[in-house]
Amino acid sequence: MATKTPAPTPAPRIAVINCDHTKDEFIKQFNIVPHLFRDLFRNFLQVKPSAAHPAPGGDTSNGWQVWNDGAFYFKGFDATKYSATNPDFRWPDVEKEKIDCILVGGSSNSVNDLMKTDTNLDWLKWLALLLADVAVHHPNVKLIGVCFGHQLLNHILYSAQIGTSPWEIGPYTVRLHDEHKYLFPGGDHLQIEMFHSEMALTDAYYESVTKAREKVMDDKNSMFKHHVWGYTDTCKNEGTVVFYDDSSDKQIHVLTLQGHPELTEPMAVRLLELFSGGGGQLEAVPPLEAQKAAQRMEFFKAFAGELDWVRAAEAMWKVATGAKFDKV
Repeated sequence: MATKTPAPTPAPRIAVINCDHTKDEFIKQFNIVPHLFRDLFRNFLQVKPSAAHPAPGGDTSNGWQVWNDGAFYFKGFDATKYSATNPDFRWPDVEKEKIDCILVGGSSNSVNDLMKTDTNLDWLKWLALLLADVAVHHPNVKLIGVCFGHQLLNHILYSAQIGTSPWEIGPYTVRLHDEHKYLFPGGDHLQIEMFHSEMALTDAYYESVTKAREKVMDDKNSMFKHHVWGYTDTCKNEGTVVFYDDSSDKQIHVLTLQGHPELTEPMAVRLLELFSGGGGQLEAVPPLEAQKAAQRMEFFKAFAGELDWVRAAEAMWKVATGAKFDKV
């Protein structure tokens, strides 16, 4: 089933979906999750201003903001606020708001929570349906998933099972498969912050969550031919890519990353502190894992390691703008 490649959108409208009940201590110090991604793009364009093609004067109603002199338009959206009893809640309307790219961030919840009957998790079920509908019926909208977002898109688009993995916390070296090194020019690996204990498996099939989702996704296997672009020793799926299948110049429809390009070293350190204090909170880090993560962070800093956030952000920016990924 062919998917028409959309025209490039040099000044994209990027909607970042928050999926996390972020701890107040982190927000006070660093900001909310959508703004971390906004700042990732802002900082990238400051490093590589030639990547920007400003188009000021676009629509800034309904909560949209213009950044970097019109280089991109941004809106944060909190999916966790959904409630059947909240009459004021509105999901994004990709047509009316002319959204070019949806970015789904991390979460302390698990994609496997889709199977639970807790009404407090209804937001996750509706988010999954929204993303499936957008992927099938609005293929001009590019999709980017990070951490939880990576796992969620793997699940709903590729039917990947989400399973327990060894903890990956702190800076990790993600090795790139040879055929996909051109997605991240500049080396054969990415240094990127991690914070997860689940992963998207590469060869399993998962049941549909609802009949509605099953109907929406009838053609997913032919539409979403995906490729795993990177791996670590403990996680064989550190990210995936789906190309527009009639495109000879490799424009990307879906890009996912298990790691967190939006996290700086101080952010990762603070998250480790907040999630290793014990108790029954989601994603509580066991003491031994917290100790190993702290040692990894200290080692990385001592040897002046550098995170490859610019290379990751460049790939994400090219997806959002519909730019070509030319093989060298």
